[in-house]
Amino acid sequence: MPVTKVSIADEIGVHRNTMGLEYIKIHLLAYPEFNPNIEKSRVETNEEYESVIAALTAKLENAKKSNKKLVYENSKLQLSNRELDYKYKRLLGCYQTEIGKKIIPF
Repeated sequence: MPVTKVSIADEIGVHRNTMGLEYIKIHLLAYPEFNPNIEKSRVETNEEYESVIAALTAKLENAKKSNKKLVYENSKLQLSNRELDYKYKRLLGCYQTEIGKKIIPF
């Protein structure tokens, strides 16, 4: 399938006239398919792709580790929140009981 503005618009789900907007034209000039002044002869080798994949895999693993850590901390905080809420409700009940015991002379 040829890479054209119409095919891109169809793929991403926008109207083809949207591709004619100025900020989109400026963005597309960074790609050789839409800018005749850029060389198309540059081809990345498999080693370059493998190094990019390795770097992205490392970033993904780090993100997964930090996500697990945040999930664990979140569960600890939720448990602490439940405990504090329970203590607050007990204290409120005790307070209401003490208020009810007060005798107001008339």
